[in-house]
Amino acid sequence: MIGDRWSRTFALGLIGVASFSSLLPIVLAVMNALKTTVEIGSNPLALPTQLHWENFSSALAQRPARPEPAAQRRSRDPHHRNGLRHRNALRLCAGAAEG
Repeated sequence: MIGDRWSRTFALGLIGVASFSSLLPIVLAVMNALKTTVEIGSNPLALPTQLHWENFSSALAQRPARPEPAAQRRSRDPHHRNGLRHRNALRLCAGAAEG
């Protein structure tokens, strides 16, 4: 009975640590997105003193208006043909393993 309680407490503690460690980067990214560059440089873990929502609009304004089509990127990529060869080889191996 007591050993069961300790194992459950340990499991819940482990789940809590895993949850905290996986959510921390997301929380820090959102907090730092609402800060100025100076605030991030001085203390990246502190809460923002003032919320700067304009960071999002300026980030969207700096984004290219229209991304380059994938077909054009592939035509200039010297490794594209090798990638196709590797992909086809993997498909062949997967097909051989299935049948």
